[in-house]
Amino acid sequence: MKFKALFTCLLIVVAVIASNAQPPQGGGFGQMDPEQMAKSQTDRMAEDLKLDDKQKTEVQAINLKYSKKMGEIFQGAGGQGNFEDMRKKMDEMNTQKNAELKKVFTAEQYTKYEALEKQRQEERRQRMQQRQGGAPGAPGAPGAPGGQRGGQRGGAR
Repeated sequence: MKFKALFTCLLIVVAVIASNAQPPQGGGFGQMDPEQMAKSQTDRMAEDLKLDDKQKTEVQAINLKYSKKMGEIFQGAGGQGNFEDMRKKMDEMNTQKNAELKKVFTAEQYTKYEALEKQRQEERRQRMQQRQGGAPGAPGAPGAPGGQRGGQRGGAR
């Protein structure tokens, strides 16, 4: 009987240790160091845009450079920064990054890159709306049937 109790306690301790050893979930920027982020971006671009080895090496360097800059922007804000200033800096940084990438990609690859980025930006915008409960009247927003404002609240108007 003592062996079963001891074994059960041991299993519980192992389970607690294992659950605490898992990396944080969520995939936010603060949970990924610049090297990991740059590698992830580069791998995705290499697959989506069919980059050759030379392009992949150049894109990796660009992605790393701007991942580090983005980390500096977030750390500089410390969670307390002015969102509008931070967004402005990130927009400027993305413009510079895109100019550098344009020099590496073929015209066809860059056109595809722009389309994919626009699609990802729209997906991020939709996820943010969902997290915030959606904008009033936005399609799919709570209380906004079919994307129309208002809705029926009982009784004739």
